[in-house]
Amino acid sequence: NFLLVDADEYTFNYMEKHANEFPVADIGAILKKLGERTEPRSREIRQVFAATDPEHTKVIDYDRFRNLIVSMTDGAFSEHEIMTIGRHYRVRDEYEIDLHFLLALAQEQLKKNNFDDFGRLSAVFVYKDREKCGALPRQT
Repeated sequence: NFLLVDADEYTFNYMEKHANEFPVADIGAILKKLGERTEPRSREIRQVFAATDPEHTKVIDYDRFRNLIVSMTDGAFSEHEIMTIGRHYRVRDEYEIDLHFLLALAQEQLKKNNFDDFGRLSAVFVYKDREKCGALPRQT
């Protein structure tokens, strides 16, 4: 056994999409557990969150959020479970778009130009991504 202390975005996304294999990334199970733990104190918890957000932005930074979850649940959640909740409710940047939508759009444009060898195109992208970061410079 070993303790995973950090991971990249791809790994977190993988675990969240395969939550049946990674229960600490299963947002449904975690929210159910959170509800069971906090239901008797829901009014108090809302007040604590409201006090943490005096300008009513409905946004709280991760460290404060984490500390509130730990204190409200008496440490019943692992760091990964807390991170999963935070990731689920995070404020998404405007430039984040659905990857499937982007892929479909790119394929549609390529098909309009009579290109249909997507397997080969994918292999070239993987080959060109020498740093294995999942992105290529625009000029490439």
